[in-house]
Amino acid sequence: MTLVLDVPFRATTSSSGGTGIFDTQLFLFDATGGAVQYNDDITATDFFSRIDFLPSASGRYYLGISAVGFRPMDADGDFLYPRSAFDATGQLRASLAGPLAGWSLDDSGITDSGTYAIALSGAVAPGTPIPTPGSLILVALGLGILAIVRRNVWRQP
Repeated sequence: MTLVLDVPFRATTSSSGGTGIFDTQLFLFDATGGAVQYNDDITATDFFSRIDFLPSASGRYYLGISAVGFRPMDADGDFLYPRSAFDATGQLRASLAGPLAGWSLDDSGITDSGTYAIALSGAVAPGTPIPTPGSLILVALGLGILAIVRRNVWRQP
């Protein structure tokens, strides 16, 4: 998916009508597979997941979804999202090794499975052109010049 500079992105998992409680995790990666953001539980009693992210640059991002107990790893076998790397809100404190090379069971010993739905907002389909701020200024300038020219043409006797 493509995320746009300063356009808030949100991904939220929820029940899709299956039975039982499914404990999801969401992982956001940049275009190189580097760790960006992670969320396990929305709250202490809501085991679905939510990521709220404000991109500092437009570009391609990848969203990973897994059941609790499965985590992304780099080529050296290190978890991309070790629990110690995050503050209380799920924001990364420091950049981590990477990029993503695979997935593995973590040391929690917990595995889960089930059905879920995901709601996305602020994402653009890959390949959709994204106007840059400079191009928007040029369009506005061009429309202004066109308006002046048309106004002068209408004034001529």
